[in-house]
Amino acid sequence: MNINKFNLIRKTYKQVMPDIILSTDYGIDPYFMDWIGIFTPIEKVAWDIIRYYGIPVYPQFPVLNYFIDFANPNYKIGIELDGKDFHDKDKDIIRDNKLCDSGWRIFRISGSEMMRQREVGTTEWRMNTGDGVLSAINIFYFKNEQYVYNNYMQDIYAALDKHRLIDFSIYKHRRAHE
Repeated sequence: MNINKFNLIRKTYKQVMPDIILSTDYGIDPYFMDWIGIFTPIEKVAWDIIRYYGIPVYPQFPVLNYFIDFANPNYKIGIELDGKDFHDKDKDIIRDNKLCDSGWRIFRISGSEMMRQREVGTTEWRMNTGDGVLSAINIFYFKNEQYVYNNYMQDIYAALDKHRLIDFSIYKHRRAHE
């Protein structure tokens, strides 16, 4: 993505941010930009899954000097998709530490996991596919369905734990401005 697109994204978020912060848990309509023209192939797959589950995240969300692939600023949850050509673990650890110091929790899904398919509902699916990890994030942070939460808690926690580079409290999940 070129510098002009980054500047446009920052400018647009500056305009819509008050509405995002004041919105309900599921936020405002995220289609205030043509994201499809900006997404990488991996991000397009993730976006389809995110929209299927109704996960309240915004694409290319600016935080500090970074853009988080998908993020919810009210809960300070970020999802990074790591394609093999753009992933540098040492730099990602530094970046995630800076974001964590600002209260963010960043979960990382590899490009191969994003494209991998497994039988839905299995432990292997939740641990090793982008679909499964996104499902875990959705249930843990954005759903209040206690029976679902309790029935799958071990798998959900394990998937979240596996998909973070740095240690942070997974359990901290109140709205950021409360």
